[in-house]
Amino acid sequence: MLIAPFNDLEAVASLLAEHADVAAIVVEPLQRIIPARPGYLQGLRDLCDRHHVLLIFDEIVTGFRLAYGGAQERYGVVPDICTLGKIIGGGFALVALGASAEIMAHFDKSAVGADKWLMQLGTLSGNPVAAAAGLKTMEVLRRDGQYDRLRALGQQLQDMQSEALQTQGIAHRICGDPTLFDILFTDVDCVDYRSAKHRDPAVNLTYNAALRAGGVFKSPGKLYPSLALSEADLEHTRQAVLKAAGLIGSCR
Repeated sequence: MLIAPFNDLEAVASLLAEHADVAAIVVEPLQRIIPARPGYLQGLRDLCDRHHVLLIFDEIVTGFRLAYGGAQERYGVVPDICTLGKIIGGGFALVALGASAEIMAHFDKSAVGADKWLMQLGTLSGNPVAAAAGLKTMEVLRRDGQYDRLRALGQQLQDMQSEALQTQGIAHRICGDPTLFDILFTDVDCVDYRSAKHRDPAVNLTYNAALRAGGVFKSPGKLYPSLALSEADLEHTRQAVLKAAGLIGSCR
């Protein structure tokens, strides 16, 4: 296994040039909360095609969230294999993978023969509860305007936090996408895991604690907007954010 930094095409190209036996590149198209730079994902696609390497998107988080077609639809780059989870089970344990018919045929011994056959199994394979929940979740997501609403909710949550922090003169960056993101207390843009961090983690702890005291639970890792949010929820959150930002500002 070879590790390349996210958003660094030159590093990936160097590894592929040095190692002729690479089978696949596995990447989160949006790495945790870090967006891909323009051209990065297409660059990976081009490198894989040039070196006859498979491109695998880990869409456990981004699948059915960035768009109904996941990051592939959102960014217009199609991998050879993608993995899906979380939303696809409607909150229950369920995962899936997708690929071309040629690749998927390797799970069928009668199609490829014993030498090229791959075993695929799972403890919860065929779980009817998870399957039913996942199908209903996907039906809800297919309704008109759902992704427009999800992105609008996320944008409101981003804006209310950024405006409150700016008013207090608190350095911060919003890293991610309106459908999943986090507030980083830093003055450095996030482009990889080294830069996607808080300059002072204690400020983040204070902010999250203040939000909880105001009745809003914000994950310490990232924030996922939900279609269930109402205007009353947003206003409640806005008031909690103002108080949290004010608390940080008063401690500076």
